[in-house]
Amino acid sequence: MKLSLFFILSWFVFIPAAPSQQIPDSISTILNSNLPDTLKIDSINNLSISLLMNQPGKMLLYADTAIYMSALQNDSLRLAISYNRKGVAFHFLGDHNNALQYFLKSLSIKESMKLHNQLIPEYNNIGMVLRNLGKEKESIRYYLMALQICHLTNDRGNEAKIWNNIGTSYRQLKQFKEAHKAYERALALNEMLYDYESYVINLNNLGNLYKQTHDYEHSLFYYYKAIEIVKDTNNYYLQGLFYNNLSELYILNNQPDSAFSTLNKATKMVDSVTSTDLKTNNLRLWAEYYELTTDFENANHYRKAYENEKDSITSSERAIMYDHLKSLADLEQKVKELDLLKTINTIQKKQISDQRFIQTGSWMFSVLLIITLILLISYLRTKNKLNNKLQKMVDEKTAELGKAKIQAEKSDRLKTAFLSNISHEVRTPMNAIIGFSNLLTNQDLNEPERNQFLEHINLNTLRLLKLFENVTQLAKFEQSQVAVHKEVFNPWQTVNRIIKRINDGPRQIKQLDYLKNLIPPHLDITTDKDIFTIMMEELIDNALKFTNQGDILISAEINNNHLRLTIKDHGIGIYNENLPLVFDKFTKFEKSLIPGCDGPGIGLSLVKHSIELLNGSIGINSIKNRGTVVFFSIPTELALFKPTVSEVLAGKPHTAP
Repeated sequence: MKLSLFFILSWFVFIPAAPSQQIPDSISTILNSNLPDTLKIDSINNLSISLLMNQPGKMLLYADTAIYMSALQNDSLRLAISYNRKGVAFHFLGDHNNALQYFLKSLSIKESMKLHNQLIPEYNNIGMVLRNLGKEKESIRYYLMALQICHLTNDRGNEAKIWNNIGTSYRQLKQFKEAHKAYERALALNEMLYDYESYVINLNNLGNLYKQTHDYEHSLFYYYKAIEIVKDTNNYYLQGLFYNNLSELYILNNQPDSAFSTLNKATKMVDSVTSTDLKTNNLRLWAEYYELTTDFENANHYRKAYENEKDSITSSERAIMYDHLKSLADLEQKVKELDLLKTINTIQKKQISDQRFIQTGSWMFSVLLIITLILLISYLRTKNKLNNKLQKMVDEKTAELGKAKIQAEKSDRLKTAFLSNISHEVRTPMNAIIGFSNLLTNQDLNEPERNQFLEHINLNTLRLLKLFENVTQLAKFEQSQVAVHKEVFNPWQTVNRIIKRINDGPRQIKQLDYLKNLIPPHLDITTDKDIFTIMMEELIDNALKFTNQGDILISAEINNNHLRLTIKDHGIGIYNENLPLVFDKFTKFEKSLIPGCDGPGIGLSLVKHSIELLNGSIGINSIKNRGTVVFFSIPTELALFKPTVSEVLAGKPHTAP
């Protein structure tokens, strides 16, 4: 039905807000105005929407004009909007193949501009056209792509309407269980957003679903519920639509008295609006009602009225297409006039350019002569300056050698401090390994004691291995030997694997029960997965070391193509005066709350190097005895994966490659 189709379609078409001032009422008025070309295009596109209901043929003309002017201005975004307008007009006229062509053109332009968060209208409109062409499964695929952008942008309003369209596609496929799930999701979102107009349409769709499955009792319930909401409003179109549907249900259920009553109400509403689709449907239902009551004289009367109304609609559509063809001829004339003006303008610009070239040549010779004299004088002066510059360079090199000597002495001191720290960190676990190994030679040890000693040996071995890995990795960072390899992955899954690996290790930590991964499960990012894993392992391990009660929360969000990730604990915290030093190598302020888990103090330095390699930033806030918040931000790209239907309906996260 044309009006109801536009009613749903208009939710998703990319339509900029109309300007508050009065819009010109014809193309001629707009083209002859003093507006800039970009505002002329916007005015034509805005005016075209007002023509959709009564003059769709003229809307096609306006869209073609906007397309031509956008191409002339090389304005890709306005060209995409104009293609969308033309697709809407063709869709309203029932020419779905042409509509699909222009929606795909609009989609292609926006994708080339990387406007991924603005693709909801195109994906949804393509889905609607494919559904009307009988390609319901293909339409669902496009709906799901629009749905995923809704999830990433938290666009709940469009999410509800897309679920409604998914339900209708499933209903046409006669997959009624999936259709019901989709409608119920849309209904829940409508209630949450207080969008009652969409809510009643979803109720009507559920009524249609149950009517199609011959569950007339549930169908009657949803139709009545929709009517109860709109019956006291001025929306006569929806009232007429719902009463027509209810009348059809009574006819199918062989309830002529109820059908007669609701048909009269429907007719009253239909007469209050200018909708040919409601009127033809109402005439058909009257014919079916009289056939049910065996009043064949009235049945024939309404059947003929129904056929005549359909014929008049077909004639009207032919007239609209004729108007479009005539309008296109007018447009071609306008285009020729614009091309002529453009040619004249080009010739005038060339003449002006030639005159400027001659003028430029005459004074260029004078300028070159002056430059030659200046260069000669400059050469003589430069010769004198060279001696002074050479002396200055000698002085600068002498100063640089002095600085290099100081830096070498500083590096030597740092090397000594590094060896001292590493020696201590290696000696401690080695002494433990040797000591507990000697104790194991005692034949009088019982099994629990032996297992305990083995656990200490294992823990210190892992501690020693972790030390060597961190020192090696830090050296690679400082010598710029680490390359970035970007890939798409799911940070929620990566953090879960780290938590599981810690939990399965030799030290079972009771605080792990309060370690919460709050990263959105559907979020996929593009960055170096290995470097990201190193950062998260160090930050989570650091939070666990200094937290003996309360939660450890890990969360993330996307803002301006940057991933901001936060690790918040309720541990012992850090004094404010120590915060500027936490990312320095071998810096330790507190002893770990977990026995045997003290480190050399290079974990946060390793994290900082990782962040800088990914062109990100890191910060820390802390209150002593209250807890610490570490946060970092790295650039990333959103990966718009296409989940399967079952994953979306079940609400499960998809798996990135």
